[in-house]
Order: sequence, then C-alpha cells, then structure tokens
Amino acid sequence: FPSYYSTKANLVRLTESVHIFREETCASLMTRLESLEEVLITKGASLLIIDSIASLVRKEFDVSLPGNLAKRTALLASQAKILKFLAKNLHLSVLVTNQITSAFHSRDAVGPDSECGDSLVDASEGLVSAALGTAWSHCVNTRLLLDFVGDSSREVFL
Repeated sequence: FPSYYSTKANLVRLTESVHIFREETCASLMTRLESLEEVLITKGASLLIIDSIASLVRKEFDVSLPGNLAKRTALLASQAKILKFLAKNLHLSVLVTNQITSAFHSRDAVGPDSECGDSLVDASEGLVSAALGTAWSHCVNTRLLLDFVGDSSREVFL
C-alpha cells in the first residue's frame, strides 16, 4: 500500500481526488451539508470527512446561556440526519471528528446534559470527555476512541 504512492503520478492522482471545503459558521456548514449530495455524486466520492464538527458549535453556542444547549442539540441532530442520509443513500463512509474537553469538578456535578456528561477518563485533573456530550454520542453509529499507548504508539478502541 505505501509503495503505491511512491510514484509521483499516483500521488498526484490521490491529491486530485481530495476536495476541501472550509466552513466558518454553523449556518455555512449546514448549507454545505444540504447541498453536498450532488457534489458527492458528481465526484464519485466514497468518503466524507468532517473535522471537527465540534469546533463551530462550541464557538457559536455558549451552553451556559439559556436555550443554547437545546439549539445546539437541534442543530447537531439536523447535521447528523443529513450525514446519515448521505451515507445510506450514496453508500458513503462518513468520518466525523469531535474534540475532547475537561471539567474540573466532581463526577457528581456532571449531569447528562452537560458538556462532560459522557465522561471517558477520570483523571486527577478532572474529567476528560467528548466535547459534544451525550446528545451527539446518540447520533453516532460507530464510535472510535484513539488513545496513546506509551510514548510512540496509539490504540483504537471500537
């Protein structure tokens, strides 16, 4: 596999098949997702990667303000619905990255609707969890967790 890309022609062919869209707001991402089906069909795409779904919503929705958590959850559910539609109908693999966050309070203070409600690690510094919490985790079909093993290796948990 790696030797296939050792020739310049094969490497160029690979890079020409990658299409990057950069969205700066939740609204522009939603517009892109709603119009993506035709692009994916035209380009013959078999993989869609969104990195990171959390960055825009965390920037635009302060969950400490009344109503923002519900609005954010509704937006994420709409995005997940579109992604699942595209995956199913176009036989497309969709990879969406999240971010992690940490909270510096006791596990008892972390509720199911908080950003740290889906805790992954109980570290001495606090709780480390997926940034979008339990609402997003219910939208996911398969969850992969990447973790360090020693200084030079990583492990993937399914």
